[in-house]
Amino acid sequence: MSQAVYWPYDELSFSINKNSFTAKTPWLSLDLPIDPSNQAYFESLAEKSGQFNQDDLGLLNQFLQLTHQYPIAYTLPSIKHEAQTDIHEVQKPNIHSLALPKLLEEIVGSGDQDLFDQVMKVIDRNEWEWDTSNALGFAAIDNGIDPESLHSVARRFHLLEVLEQDRGNEVFAHINKLEGSEFHQAASVIVRQNHFVTQKCQQALKPALDIAQSAKATVNEFIQEENGHDRILGVALKSIVDEPENVPVTPSTQALMMCLEYAASRNLLAFAMCVDFFERSSYEDMDPLAQLLARGGLDKAAKQINRHMEINDAGEHENVAASFLQWMAPCSQDYGLEALRLAELTSILMCSVTRSCQPYI
Repeated sequence: MSQAVYWPYDELSFSINKNSFTAKTPWLSLDLPIDPSNQAYFESLAEKSGQFNQDDLGLLNQFLQLTHQYPIAYTLPSIKHEAQTDIHEVQKPNIHSLALPKLLEEIVGSGDQDLFDQVMKVIDRNEWEWDTSNALGFAAIDNGIDPESLHSVARRFHLLEVLEQDRGNEVFAHINKLEGSEFHQAASVIVRQNHFVTQKCQQALKPALDIAQSAKATVNEFIQEENGHDRILGVALKSIVDEPENVPVTPSTQALMMCLEYAASRNLLAFAMCVDFFERSSYEDMDPLAQLLARGGLDKAAKQINRHMEINDAGEHENVAASFLQWMAPCSQDYGLEALRLAELTSILMCSVTRSCQPYI
């Protein structure tokens, strides 16, 4: 099996400050110590930062292959190895050409028109914006679309979406100014959304077992590792409010889990992209929500939230989704486009969750 080859995300920059080398994106900064033995190498990277060309692949990949677990680089498309023979095809009905509201309606509205209407009011847009044409062109190889390469493109799209559209920092800042019962109420709403996600997790993930083919055991292992996380979040919620069952679940949160389940039922590449979004690490020592809760004196809840993060980090879940694709052969353009559409809708819904909490806090 050949080693993957990487290319830096457009936003990645390198710099040197005294004895430290920094690789930085708007969502992550890696600081690495340097010494005389590798000084010249890191100086070469920093000197060419933002001006790399194809001749620099070797130079870049000495670093990027060592840091591939972090979301800082594309996986370049490549010819698949012998084990990657699973053929995945588009299922009926054809959804990759649907407008955004129509796809949301297909997933949510067919069972609950009122929920669909509520979600449409809170999401930030009703048109597709991800550059799917260039994404598919980037990931193309002679016999189709490299799923691992397209997965790395979708990951960058989502991280940019979070930077541009997620209002979590604003909502957290508002909650941080509250006191007493108002703080408890607001905090409980945020925790409840996380709790609901874990409650619906098994239902949303298990359909992927029917389409996983050779990845079934790997997907099932992940599903089993996620089992029971709702109990951890349940303890956190009950430590904040006396009647946790009365804390509302927003339409965005409900639709988000429906979208994950839908992706799991029909497109393994979309499923992998969506799982990657859910499992993406904050790369902080303490979960941001746990930090908020601790500042408000809700130490028991903070402990449970951080425990949940530590379990995921210990299982290296921030990169587990890519492992689902190791047996997938190159897919068709339509299959890749469908995956991107489902991933973009999931990303939009995910970024709308904290915003949808605002009426309740």
